[in-house]
Amino acid sequence: MKVAYKLFGVTAMLCLLSGLLMGLLAGSQFLYPELTEGFLPFQSVRPLHVSFGIWWIFLGASSAVYFFIDALTGDSEVQVNESWLESTASTYLAVAHYVLWTASGLAVIYCYANGIFGGKEYLNYPPFLSIPIALGWLMFAINLLKSVGGLRSKWPVFMWMWFTSCAVFLVAFAEAHLWTLPWFGGNIIRDVTVQWKSYGSLVASWNMLIYGTVVALMYFLSRDKNALRGGMVFLLYFLGLINSLFNWGHHTYTLPTASYVREVAYVISMLELYILWRIIWTWSKGWDSCRDLRCYKAYMFLMATDVWLLLNLVLAIALSIPALNVFAHGTHIIVAHSMGATIGINSMILLGALHYMVQQRQPAFSDSNCRIFKTLFYGLNLSLLIFWIALLGAGVEKAILIAQDPYQSYRVVLAAIRPYIMTMVAAGVVLMTCFFSLLLPLLYRYIASAEDPEHPARNQKWNDTHAAASAAG
Repeated sequence: MKVAYKLFGVTAMLCLLSGLLMGLLAGSQFLYPELTEGFLPFQSVRPLHVSFGIWWIFLGASSAVYFFIDALTGDSEVQVNESWLESTASTYLAVAHYVLWTASGLAVIYCYANGIFGGKEYLNYPPFLSIPIALGWLMFAINLLKSVGGLRSKWPVFMWMWFTSCAVFLVAFAEAHLWTLPWFGGNIIRDVTVQWKSYGSLVASWNMLIYGTVVALMYFLSRDKNALRGGMVFLLYFLGLINSLFNWGHHTYTLPTASYVREVAYVISMLELYILWRIIWTWSKGWDSCRDLRCYKAYMFLMATDVWLLLNLVLAIALSIPALNVFAHGTHIIVAHSMGATIGINSMILLGALHYMVQQRQPAFSDSNCRIFKTLFYGLNLSLLIFWIALLGAGVEKAILIAQDPYQSYRVVLAAIRPYIMTMVAAGVVLMTCFFSLLLPLLYRYIASAEDPEHPARNQKWNDTHAAASAAG
């Protein structure tokens, strides 16, 4: 699977860079529509921005899964099917997964760029393009199941998370297309309820994929057996599994659905974020004493994840209050919640995993330009914080204006939130600059990654350190 993880990782980083460019273009169009006249319209830019962000998460996590599964070969704590991992069938399935997803993605980009729509929100493309996506994910699930030795093997928790993510995705993805059937599409309440139920489960599926990735990363960094089968990580797994069933509840305050669904959805979502925060925070305390021997950059991104988990948890708890939830929907507060999760949590985890993966092939990468890395790292998180606060400010301002006058002119609303949007765009420029400066060297190293011939002693030191940590438990 060595080829597969590179293909997915490189494409994932390209998607993130493209998504950042689309986000900057969307913000500019919001402020100065005349500047982009004759270029991509906003109705095309927005779904492109969202799609690139989603593809970054799925492709980046898939890259990490392929890498970590392969890296478990010879591990004393986790058994994998080594004969399958070394077979051509495994490589063919992984490459087929990549080809199907890439071909479908390119077709989606073409459709959006040319104004060809045919689906629902977040899946705005013609529905037939979902077929290769589902087939590719099915191949991913089969490959994963064969790689870990089937259902009879003693799986660590991150493998349970990854395989559950595969199953939840396939079911939720099918549900997301039920609107094509008249019985669902012909009834507005049934249609919207199923639509948001499926989207909530899709979010839960990529959360499970990300959670499995961060737990695997913590295991590889520290060789801590609690990251394999500890009670807290299994609690996170079960909460994630239950959340895949109820995650949609908080999207349906205005629909006549059972109130307990919304209540259960929020309680589980809050517990899930809290448990993930607690796991990373507890793990980090035992890592400090030996972090000089491991991937410092990956560690930094995990610590940033902890901060963003806490911030997003506070915002999510506030949104769980029904009165606030009603006013927040349709404002930039929801966008802030989404950006905090997508960039602050998911992207930080994936960046940590990608840095670890490169350093495993080129250990010297951890030491290179450390001062520059720290400057970019803190610049990235500070600009993201300003970006996040500006979105919250715009959302609160709009909610107050609409609450005062439900028939308020949209021109008045836009004028009121304009300073916040300008701040957001300015912070977005800095954010994009930091992302590009971090990702381009990483992308180059990722493509060229191999065992570093200039540091054989360092490579052996890493191997000896991991072996000793594994033996010590």
